[in-house]
Amino acid sequence: MPRFGPVRAITGVEDDVRMVTSNFYFIDSRKELLHEVGRVTVRWAALDLLLVEILAVVLENDIAAYQLVFRTSSFGRERLELVKDLIGGSKLDAGERESIFACISKLKTLLTERNTIVHSPLVMHFGVKGSKLTMKVQRVMRDGAQRDVTIEGIKAHVENVTATLEKLEEIQTDLAEKYQTATG
Repeated sequence: MPRFGPVRAITGVEDDVRMVTSNFYFIDSRKELLHEVGRVTVRWAALDLLLVEILAVVLENDIAAYQLVFRTSSFGRERLELVKDLIGGSKLDAGERESIFACISKLKTLLTERNTIVHSPLVMHFGVKGSKLTMKVQRVMRDGAQRDVTIEGIKAHVENVTATLEKLEEIQTDLAEKYQTATG
């Protein structure tokens, strides 16, 4: 039996019928879940810009920094490794490099969870408990296993990424003040 069927869009237009999975329809109606997943993507996109700003200081070349982050490096772990390699061979002192390495290390530990949150398909499970209908959201993992999704879990990820971004931003500000002022 197919899991697809027409679902009337909530547009007020009687003939506005779209084919979507029932999972999509029920997931799409969970606004807080979508909001939190959006917060994850915004934080990780902000990381890319922060990496450009740090590399611009290190390389003394804004265009090269932009190109390295957005054009020549892959995504995720490879991008973080590239930045780590560039920082490792830079003019920064050992303490500055270690501070950045610590942030990169933390981000690498968060990356798998980020990819799971952003890329794993979501499905709804319905059940009956007593006289009540229950619903829960699960994600389908690469191995086919299904894991519960909680708003609290996603919020915790957002807070961990935010804390690391704040540290990196502080490092970037210090680097810009130290090196860009010194060079003019």
